[in-house]
Amino acid sequence: MFYRDYFDTCIKECKKAIKVYDTSIENFNEMAVKLNGEKIEGNKLLQKVEVLINSIAKTPKSFHEDIDLINKNVKQFRNILAEFNEIKHQNLNVGKAAGGGAAIAAGAGALAPTALMGIATTLGTASTGTAIATLSGAAATNAALAWIGGGALAAGGGGMAAGNAFLAACGPVGWAVAGVLLCGGAGWNIWKNKKEGEKAVKKAERILRKANSINISTEKVEGKYVEISAFSKEFKKIFSIAKVLEGSNYSRLGAVDQDCLVDLVNKSVIYSKLIKWNLNA
Repeated sequence: MFYRDYFDTCIKECKKAIKVYDTSIENFNEMAVKLNGEKIEGNKLLQKVEVLINSIAKTPKSFHEDIDLINKNVKQFRNILAEFNEIKHQNLNVGKAAGGGAAIAAGAGALAPTALMGIATTLGTASTGTAIATLSGAAATNAALAWIGGGALAAGGGGMAAGNAFLAACGPVGWAVAGVLLCGGAGWNIWKNKKEGEKAVKKAERILRKANSINISTEKVEGKYVEISAFSKEFKKIFSIAKVLEGSNYSRLGAVDQDCLVDLVNKSVIYSKLIKWNLNA
């Protein structure tokens, strides 16, 4: 009566769409964490390469030029790690600062720190230009939100508003189900006619389009994860061979050892480009 069955069917479709969306978000977060783990390991290896090269006397000038290029390539990634550690040190509850009420606050709290950092490095979050560790209270929370949002507005980032939106977009299931995000805040219980049922269908379509977009991003992240993971295994072999040359004199090394170092530096440049990669690059 009064399109009640139609209305109920539309709401079921909307709920199904939300579940699809939530699964897409969870898959993206999981893959972002995996990729970030590989990047962190790679960053540590590149730092060891720099120490190794600096310990060897009379290396070619090109080696040091390449080391500078490597550091330039991974600078943004290292900045993100440093600023994340500042936020973690402050133990900021950015979820409670985010707009959207208690549901968003609870969801943001459920977003693990490793997931937050993984997503930030995958999306290429920029520096806020502020030493978060030197701040406290609301100022520190606001700086953290700006960091999540891709940097301060003055630096070309999205600022606090983008940080709020980021937490909303990447949070867990409960936010959407609560009606805070994608299906509107009015609540399904007032949709009692054909017109409101049609609105639910349109919203379900928008949710599914967003889920599909997220799935495409997840595929890109997974592809990069597979690439960097395979490269890391080969790189470790090269590094272990070159490590024995630490503290030597390049000019006195044989051709095989010199070629080994050349290969290590060249591969390090490639590695730094893999670490530099993000979805917004």
